[in-house]
Amino acid sequence: MKNPNLIIVIGYKKLFAYMPFSDGNSILIKRIEYACDGQTDTPLVNWCNEHNTYQALIGMIEAILDRYQPQIWGLACPGEMCEKITGYLPRQRLGNLLDCIGMDPEEINVANVARIFTTAPVLQKEFA
Repeated sequence: MKNPNLIIVIGYKKLFAYMPFSDGNSILIKRIEYACDGQTDTPLVNWCNEHNTYQALIGMIEAILDRYQPQIWGLACPGEMCEKITGYLPRQRLGNLLDCIGMDPEEINVANVARIFTTAPVLQKEFA
C-alpha cells in the first residue's frame, strides 16, 4: 500500500491535516476547531440554508487539498462520518483518496491514524 502525502483527521470538534514524511515523522499543517452538538455529536460547522455540516467540512478539506496538492491523501474520522463525507467529495478528490478510515472517536489522534497509513511512529511538529 502506498503512503499518503497528506492525512486529514476529522473529529467531532476538530479537523487536523498532517504531512507525513518517509522517516515516520509528520508535521501538523492545519488545525480547525468548530462547535459540536453535545447530544448527537454532530459537528456544527457553518450552518446556513445552502450548506449542511458535511458540505462545510468538504469545503475545509478542499481548501487544504488545493493548497498542498497531494498526489495521494488519506482521511480518518468517526465511522459514521466516512460515508457522509465521501458522499460529498467531488470525483477528482475521490480519485486521489487512498482510504477513508472509520475509527472510534477515542482513537482518533495522529499517532493512531499515522500507524494505519504508515507503519512508522509519528513525531508531531507544528508550523509556527
